[in-house]
Amino acid sequence: MERAQEKLKTIERQAQIKRLSQSHQKNTQEMMIIEKKVRELHYDPSLSAPISSGKRRKVKSLENCLCKIRSYERGERKLLTSLRDRQTLDTDMILAALNSDMEWVRSLLTKGASVNFADEIGSSAFKYACGQGTILKYRLCSLFLM
Repeated sequence: MERAQEKLKTIERQAQIKRLSQSHQKNTQEMMIIEKKVRELHYDPSLSAPISSGKRRKVKSLENCLCKIRSYERGERKLLTSLRDRQTLDTDMILAALNSDMEWVRSLLTKGASVNFADEIGSSAFKYACGQGTILKYRLCSLFLM
């Protein structure tokens, strides 16, 4: 049951990374467009008009919008980095199990890597560690069960 839940979490994490990446690209494009509009308005000679002019209000509105998008973008970027770091930890755990590297496995376990994270073919670090049958693999497998 735990492995099925871990697989579901992995699928959800990958979907969230994909959504955040797409949103990041969209926000970056939107920020570039707004920055361009603001630059164009700043270099407009008619901006020397009184402060209450429509163009000045438009510049202020665009700058506020840009500020909100940048703030949202920072939060998304932090979350995306966190998710990618977690996925890297789990992938490294599979590599450590394949290489029978006990010290690396211990290090990754202390960092919070999952032994149930499944790779593209559906095998986990636990399965790789237990599936080989060597003494070292047996020790790895017992380490996972602790």
